[in-house]
Amino acid sequence: VDRGADLDTGLTGHGPGLMLTTSGSTGLPKIVPLRPAGVDAFVEWAAGQFGIGPGTVVLNYAPLNFDLCLLDVWTSLARGACVELVDPDLATQGGHLARLVARSHVVQAVPMLFRLVTDAMAGGALAAVRHAVFTGDVMPTELVRAVRSMLPGAQLYNLYGCTETNDSFLHRLDGEDVRRGGPLPIGVPIAGVTAVIVDAAGEVLAGAASGELVVRTPFQCGGYLDPALDQGRFVPAPAGLPDGTYYRTGDLVSRDEDGRVTLLGRADHHVKVRGVRINLQEVEAVIAEHDEIDEVAVVTIPDAVAGVRLHAVARRREGSAINGLQLRQHCAARLVRTAIPGRLEIVEEPLPRTSTGKIDRTAIRNARLDLAS
Repeated sequence: VDRGADLDTGLTGHGPGLMLTTSGSTGLPKIVPLRPAGVDAFVEWAAGQFGIGPGTVVLNYAPLNFDLCLLDVWTSLARGACVELVDPDLATQGGHLARLVARSHVVQAVPMLFRLVTDAMAGGALAAVRHAVFTGDVMPTELVRAVRSMLPGAQLYNLYGCTETNDSFLHRLDGEDVRRGGPLPIGVPIAGVTAVIVDAAGEVLAGAASGELVVRTPFQCGGYLDPALDQGRFVPAPAGLPDGTYYRTGDLVSRDEDGRVTLLGRADHHVKVRGVRINLQEVEAVIAEHDEIDEVAVVTIPDAVAGVRLHAVARRREGSAINGLQLRQHCAARLVRTAIPGRLEIVEEPLPRTSTGKIDRTAIRNARLDLAS
């Protein structure tokens, strides 16, 4: 199968070199075939950016079908580095993870790993890590600060990319990011990436602006394994850009006057509640900022009066006694009234996850549809 020959990505090579899957957090995962030239281009960038070579130890926390493995596993193997694989059966044991991080030089992972390790370290420090990369989800402010303290010798990064395009934006954190709090920027496009922001009509926006992110990278695939899924995602160049195939990410972003970009959330994570547009990821971020909450998902439940209502499922940290009323007070101080979930469900067990380790919001929602009115 060659899902790149008919789409000009500017890459060479024939046939897929690697098969990945999308997260499937909001639907059935899609299969993403990468051509060898795209994988080679990624290895060249990642190895140079994070100093991966002989003698480097790189932690791998992601499943092998997830795009994070391009850096953790394939870049490491291609450049003679050592991969420290996490046993999936031990992937939630903070003490075990801390021991692996203690002997790693490069750690790229979703926030869950950093939460588990900082909890296990309880204020201790791990000196070996040189590069710590946050990706895959929003990093709460207090967790960024805890990681900064735990990894005193590490440079911290916020990394953004889609499985279809692989890494696109990188932001190198500084002291101001840690002090300021709030959402971390995803930064600026990495070398070789073309990125624009478009409005609802697909027109390119200049300067400081907000809209959907459209990208073209040296690492992207030419389309899904099933070409019927390409429609509306893999598109011709927007007006004024070099010819080629671009990817509509479905992610909403804002760009400041300095060209720095911040992720606002998924376009398909915006809903209307009683006529008011709500960003579900913004609501999740507010709840996750509470220092007694480990993870959270906000889903919509059909409602006969309002159309939909918000339902939050939050796992409290071990030993916490926080209840729904206290969490509602936390939300009320930070969100407009319509964005406060109608129900705040506190649970003890980890939230269900997809095969790539992301929270499975579809499963969470389906399990609660009997609450619809």
